[in-house]
Amino acid sequence: MESVDKFKNLPEADRHGYDYVKGHMAHELLDWAHPESLKVTLFRDPVERIISHYYYAKTTTTHYLYSRIRTLGISLEHYITQDEMSVELRNWYTTHFSGMTIKEAENNPKEAVSRALNAVLNGYDLVGFLDNFSSFAEKLRARANLRYPYHDQRVNVTAGRPPKDTIESFTIRKIEQVNFLDVSFYNTLTEAVA
Repeated sequence: MESVDKFKNLPEADRHGYDYVKGHMAHELLDWAHPESLKVTLFRDPVERIISHYYYAKTTTTHYLYSRIRTLGISLEHYITQDEMSVELRNWYTTHFSGMTIKEAENNPKEAVSRALNAVLNGYDLVGFLDNFSSFAEKLRARANLRYPYHDQRVNVTAGRPPKDTIESFTIRKIEQVNFLDVSFYNTLTEAVA
């Protein structure tokens, strides 16, 4: 949040002078960026997101959860049920975009998902999904007048991360249960954007 606050505290001319603003917390900056900027967001299937998060945190020495995972020998199954690990592991999409706390969101699931959907559908010019990245990249190229077409090459892939279809079905169901709001949000959003 430090970089978000830093950006918000810049003079308007400086904030509006940026060509590109990105990051997991960039949603917090929509009202602070240049009003004519192209607002773009990309989503990943919530189950895939959690699996990826775990293996990235487990293998990246600079990640804030790395030493805890390694020291305690935390498995993926344990990781997803530990609320104290990180707010990122439980309905993060829904709480992030709705502005609600986890308790508020889980006590009012329909309202939480509705708020998150409204924030995304009304706040962004282009919404995409990682599992259909090439289509998203082409739409982005057209909207942003980018010169070169997207060439399908995977980057930022965690080495040693197993594919979703090799993870135990019990673990997948547990991720879906813990992230039930995000699953609902994601499924509804994919239908709305299609």
